[in-house]
Amino acid sequence: MKRESIIKLLNICVAGCAVAAIMFLFFYAGSSDYWTMVEPRATVPGNMDKKYALTTLILGFIALACHMVKCVIKNYSYFDDLAASQVFCDSSIATEVEHNRFFEMQVCDFLQMFKNGVYGDLSASSKAINKKSMRRGKGQLIGEYHSTRGNVRIITNMDRTKIKVTFSDTIYKAA
Repeated sequence: MKRESIIKLLNICVAGCAVAAIMFLFFYAGSSDYWTMVEPRATVPGNMDKKYALTTLILGFIALACHMVKCVIKNYSYFDDLAASQVFCDSSIATEVEHNRFFEMQVCDFLQMFKNGVYGDLSASSKAINKKSMRRGKGQLIGEYHSTRGNVRIITNMDRTKIKVTFSDTIYKAA
């Protein structure tokens, strides 16, 4: 499940729990019980307002917990998982990442996929370079991924100590 879907699901959970807690708080006040508004409160048999108070507290804590989990997931960065590697971003990538949160999440997902050995949509020559590098144990690994801002290329040496992230067309302009 993608991060955006989880965040949307947790937003719905927070809203639902908050609305339910407010409803139970309303029940706790006795406003929803017709007889408590007509007769004195003491004459209503079996009126257990404590259950509404307890339910309100539980739902409030669930809403708070969902909100906290949502914030952790929203602010989590895969760059933390790549601590052993140094990630170098092209200036155009760095600018996009700084101004576009969705693109930042895409780049982080691409780095995670690259780390797991999924190299994206490579041309035949790039696939051959990857196979040759893996066989020899030296050289470079290349990954190419489609993002909302264009094709992103990730290049690393075989020991993966340095990872370069750039737009695909930037490499060809510099060459």
